[in-house]
Amino acid sequence: MAKKKKKQQISEELDLFKDEEVLPSLSPEEIEASAEELCPAGDGTGRRKKLAAAEILRIVPIVLFASIFVVCIVMLIQNISGKIKGDSIYEEASKQFEVFIPGESGAATVLGNYTPMDMGAKDNSMQTLHDRLASGHTDSSQGHSQYSEQLANMRASLSSLRDVNKEVFGWIYVPDTKINYPILKGKDNDYYLDHAYNGEPVPIGSIFADFICADKLEDNYNLVLYGHNVTTGQMFHDMTNFLKKEVFDNNLIYIYTMEGIYVYKCVAIYPTTTDNYYYKADFSDEGLFLDYANNQIKHSKHNANETFKAGDKMLTLSTCTNGAQNGRYALHAKLIDIIK
Repeated sequence: MAKKKKKQQISEELDLFKDEEVLPSLSPEEIEASAEELCPAGDGTGRRKKLAAAEILRIVPIVLFASIFVVCIVMLIQNISGKIKGDSIYEEASKQFEVFIPGESGAATVLGNYTPMDMGAKDNSMQTLHDRLASGHTDSSQGHSQYSEQLANMRASLSSLRDVNKEVFGWIYVPDTKINYPILKGKDNDYYLDHAYNGEPVPIGSIFADFICADKLEDNYNLVLYGHNVTTGQMFHDMTNFLKKEVFDNNLIYIYTMEGIYVYKCVAIYPTTTDNYYYKADFSDEGLFLDYANNQIKHSKHNANETFKAGDKMLTLSTCTNGAQNGRYALHAKLIDIIK
């Protein structure tokens, strides 16, 4: 009886649940719609992806700029250390080379009417180098026993530099400037843009002659030398000193080679660009050279009252202006004496 009564009670309770709509009866479509309301599309994985993408877009520029900054700092440090290294190399080289200036000890060296040593007759003082060579009245023909020791030391210095690098062409020295370097001449005009005379890579490079120039200085109508305009003063930076009238009028340029000492007087300096073929070094005949040389000196900032005549030779120095990409300073000088 007790079991029967218990079953009847359970049956009655189930009937009560049938009459109550505890949960609404939903179709499959309604269930899907309800699920979308509870979890809208994109609030889950899609939304997380969008947030991640936005975060990446925000971080990428920061990382990029930070990387550029680090690279610039590294390059700056390398550049500074390279300049210090290059300066040290050339400072050591200058200790090996004995620069001397003929006539410095009191002999006649008057710029403008340049009077070479032991010339003799005063009427020769205004002759061109070509005329003096022809007449036998020039330092190059005198033997100069008083210079024999210095010339021997100079040649020995160049020989020691050539032991380091056979492409050492000579040495350039300009009084009252930092221009006091070996001259190189390579197989192209690229290598010594960023290599020292001993072959070590340095950003200041070297002073070097155009590779198409003749190995013997006197065989060139126009000897063209290149060098960087290093803002800390190295290489051809001080070439710009000749933009000052006082320096232009009173400074000489000395080129030392195994053949002797070549003395030049500045006759033109001006800012230009590589579009102006101011660095031409190859001429098929002297007439073309003279036309070219006399045309170039017309651009000079200062007037030297000089022209190029038969037998004259020119030296051209070239460096950057550090302004326009192809901006250059050009300096032209005239050979006025040879000491052998």
